[in-house]
Amino acid sequence: MSTLPSLTIATHDGIFHPDDVLAVALLRMILGDNTPVVRTRDPVVLQSSEWRVDVGGRADAKTGDFDHHFVGSPVRETGNPYAAFGLTWNHVGHQLLPEDASAWLDEVLIAPLDRMDVGVNEPLPKYIVDFEHALSAQNQTWEDQGSFPDRDQGARDALRRFFVVESEVRSALSELLPKLRSTQSFPEAQKTITQWCAQLTAQWQPGVQRHLEADARGLNLVRAAWEKALRGVVHLEAAGLPWREGLSRLPTVGADGLPLQFVVSPGDSGTWILTGIPENPAVPFGPLMTPLPDSWAGLRGAALGAVSGKADAIFCHPGRWVAGFTSKKSAEESAMDIAASSRWGSPRVVSIFGAANSPTASSPQPHATGTHTSAPEPHLAEAPVLVTPVLVTPVATSPLSEIERKAHPRKTVR
Repeated sequence: MSTLPSLTIATHDGIFHPDDVLAVALLRMILGDNTPVVRTRDPVVLQSSEWRVDVGGRADAKTGDFDHHFVGSPVRETGNPYAAFGLTWNHVGHQLLPEDASAWLDEVLIAPLDRMDVGVNEPLPKYIVDFEHALSAQNQTWEDQGSFPDRDQGARDALRRFFVVESEVRSALSELLPKLRSTQSFPEAQKTITQWCAQLTAQWQPGVQRHLEADARGLNLVRAAWEKALRGVVHLEAAGLPWREGLSRLPTVGADGLPLQFVVSPGDSGTWILTGIPENPAVPFGPLMTPLPDSWAGLRGAALGAVSGKADAIFCHPGRWVAGFTSKKSAEESAMDIAASSRWGSPRVVSIFGAANSPTASSPQPHATGTHTSAPEPHLAEAPVLVTPVLVTPVATSPLSEIERKAHPRKTVR
């Protein structure tokens, strides 16, 4: 029986990835399938929840905090960083597996997923990349995001998708862990875990295919914007366009011949995000052309505004690859200023214009190749919206609700 109180789990809303999905699934295995979950960044709701996963800016099991989005977040003795899944497992894993099996699971599954979520620039096993890509592909496509008549309906669909996938992961974990308890060696455990990843990856392929098809259409819009880019900066007027996926097929310089360094694109709730472009197009999550200033790393709100000179600055990731602003103007000016003072000499702000007119609630986004109707996703369409009772509190989310995840472009869908 669990020694943990079964109360409310809070995690961020918006785009989900293995990090938050697996951490929530793990806690619900321990606390009970009916444990309420709320997805928000509203500080009042977060504070009133007993568990905060991948949100909150703290890592302290004693207070129920399992986040890694702050400077000085925990790392393993090996030097590998923790993300929310690893932090959560570190606290509750002993209730589920003996020490040896727990260490094997961390080495084969948890630590690699944590490294991918944090953005460590190193090769990762193919089964991990495929698993992350497939799970993340259960999110809405960029076309889906512009197809709902209002924001509430889109949010409800995003919520439904999260809980369907969380339920599937929780069910799969309940099958994996007993197998690992009886495992006698690391090679045997490694085989069991990689097969588990492969099975879920195969199960989620309809979503992967939908994203691939939508990305192919979106890439035409990205390419047009890339070719118009000036001063090293590209602008995207539509959220979620797949620029990172097409890097190897895009120019490395703008229309004025300057190297491209940054992308400015819409975030959530009217915010704008500034993202660094990788130096090597063949390594979309590798070193950046120009990282954001060291003095920005991990700062938020007024603290970031003070060093950036932008009063509407929202956040800068500790890894210095993405920052968020309330206004498009601040994001663009920051990108151009940083690019201008970079080792490349002049600014490289890339503007990616997703369409002639940005999408509105009453006007779906135009597509580069005519009208498109997304194919149904049987695995999502047939599943109940919520498999277990879930607390969904209607709160006004903060501007941070999605921009950090959306800016970490799918990490494959990321």
